[in-house]
Amino acid sequence: MKWSVFAILWCVFLVLVSCRKQEQPNILFILTDDQGAWTLSSQSFPNAFTPELDRLAAEGVVMRNAFAVSAHCGPSRAALISGLYASETGMLGNIGTMGIIGMDTTQMLWPELLQQGGYRTALVGKWHLGGRKGYHPEHRCNDRFCGFFGLG
Repeated sequence: MKWSVFAILWCVFLVLVSCRKQEQPNILFILTDDQGAWTLSSQSFPNAFTPELDRLAAEGVVMRNAFAVSAHCGPSRAALISGLYASETGMLGNIGTMGIIGMDTTQMLWPELLQQGGYRTALVGKWHLGGRKGYHPEHRCNDRFCGFFGLG
């Protein structure tokens, strides 16, 4: 299964590189923390008022049947950014639990593939994949970082 996820990410990378010959499209990936469907007016919940998120939903891609690989945010983030199962990233729990200090620094992350394709990458928000030097997002896969590391 690990290779099928890697193959999908590789195909995305190749498409992005091929787009580079014309005008390179911008990619904006938004991940919210603890975002329930009931908190979006675009999901027909009348007590929610989210006009900007509704516009993004209308003009972008909405994943309506998505699942997390872990109940903990650290392993879920590691799986999402690497395309690997949490057990393959070394993040079986959050930073500070089970002796975990950060995600394995030898694993390729999809923002690194974007950088290899000529993109500049940035992360705004919560990293939570390692707070010690060497695990920071600027040392891993992002040109810029503005946010907080989480524990560790």
